[in-house]
Amino acid sequence: MKFDKSLVEKYLNNQCTPKEARAVLDWFDTEEGQHFLEQHIAYKLQQTEDKSHFLFKDPVDSEKLLANIYQKESQYASIGQAIVGSAPFDLSPQKRSWPLFVAACISLFLLTGAIYWFVMPTERIYHTSFGETRQITLPDQSVVTLNANSTLKVADTNWEGQKPREVWLEGEAYFSVVHTHNHRKFLVHTPKQFSVQVLGTEFNVTTRKAHSRVVLNSGSIQLHIQEQGEENTILMKPGEAVEFEENSAYYVKKEVNPVQYSAWKENKLIFDQTSIEELVQILKDNYGISVLITDKTLLRQTISGSFPSDDVDLLLEGLSRLLTIEVIREGNLVKFQQIHD
Repeated sequence: MKFDKSLVEKYLNNQCTPKEARAVLDWFDTEEGQHFLEQHIAYKLQQTEDKSHFLFKDPVDSEKLLANIYQKESQYASIGQAIVGSAPFDLSPQKRSWPLFVAACISLFLLTGAIYWFVMPTERIYHTSFGETRQITLPDQSVVTLNANSTLKVADTNWEGQKPREVWLEGEAYFSVVHTHNHRKFLVHTPKQFSVQVLGTEFNVTTRKAHSRVVLNSGSIQLHIQEQGEENTILMKPGEAVEFEENSAYYVKKEVNPVQYSAWKENKLIFDQTSIEELVQILKDNYGISVLITDKTLLRQTISGSFPSDDVDLLLEGLSRLLTIEVIREGNLVKFQQIHD
């Protein structure tokens, strides 16, 4: 009788009846089932290896990892016996063949939902493409709105207990962080030379290649800036922005209208005496559009006003009218040129 592979997914999600679980375990004992398990483990290990540079400063010790499995396996063998009604697996190194060891370990780990305890902490990666925004609810119910062409990495650990909550941002995001009852810190790490520490507040963080900025809407923020091997801490108040020079820890602190910098959440771009040079960078960062300006005097102009951000063609049309220029788009290349009479 052919095995119904749809049971495997139910098994991995702990949705099988005892009879179905027994059928899956019997299939894991076959050559086909062992081949499936080996592929599944290889895939999971590859995923964690690809991510380890982000979560861990030191390489994973494989011998220690196996020792941890040996130490814990007896606890989960009894759980497996209770659930599927079979004798405990004998996983001693002397009596274990590799395929059977793989089958036994993966069965117990998946059955108890504990596989990641023995591999390494995982992370969730959220990414937006050009012109896309996305809202993410974190395990503590904090909400992150991710702007276009941005990546947020969230470790699956550190969301309970006393340790700080930590995320890693590349691009731009708006954070609405909840204040926990035990006053746990919330840390936003960036690829630049600064990180953001809060307890509960709302703020916007931009970490683009050409510029970085932190704008505080409410609450309070501590910026930790690494400069020449030393850490400098800045305390921010609502309505303040800290802007960093390109590829450096040098910064300017100033008062701003924070709504202007987070309007993109409402599918709007608000400009207030914004230079065309900065506008060109926004088009590149958020939409993947390169701008060619034939008349360099345009770069000295500034614009003010509100524009839609969810339709780049409508945005370009509005800029054309405001600047009285001709905007020609050819795929991801846009030309700004003066209109000649």
